[in-house]
Amino acid sequence: MLHRILWLACALPSRWKAKRAAGRFGGKIVEERVYEFDAGNPRMDSGHQQIQTQMPLVTQGASSHDVVWIVDTTERFGEYVPCRLSAPRPAVGTHGMSAVAWHRSYEQYAGMQMQSRFERFAKRIMTERDFSAWLAARTIGEAALRAGSASWAPASSATR
Repeated sequence: MLHRILWLACALPSRWKAKRAAGRFGGKIVEERVYEFDAGNPRMDSGHQQIQTQMPLVTQGASSHDVVWIVDTTERFGEYVPCRLSAPRPAVGTHGMSAVAWHRSYEQYAGMQMQSRFERFAKRIMTERDFSAWLAARTIGEAALRAGSASWAPASSATR
């Protein structure tokens, strides 16, 4: 379990909310850091290169931590953080790991076949929303099959 958190934000809004959220999951924010550099336009004029080279420096010398929590609501630096930390640590938050129902790199349980069939049919990759719709339809169909009836009452009781 990850307990010690380095909080890296573009500003320090709602500190109490972050501390409360960390506490709910058994974590503790051991250090808070603010990323204040403004490269003008980070997408042009080598602004992104300046930000990339600064990421290891921003996290260098931080208190002992298990995870870096990125809070970048302005979309200025977050995408450059996860692979450019001074010490290898997982990154979570606005630009880190996040739980998703579906990702196109998922290969187990016939995921590749499902993805390729969807691409052939829809002419695009399957998104999490598409997967959720498929899962709902599959659940209803499976419930009707198990209940032996297409009527709603027996089928809905089969899902519980």
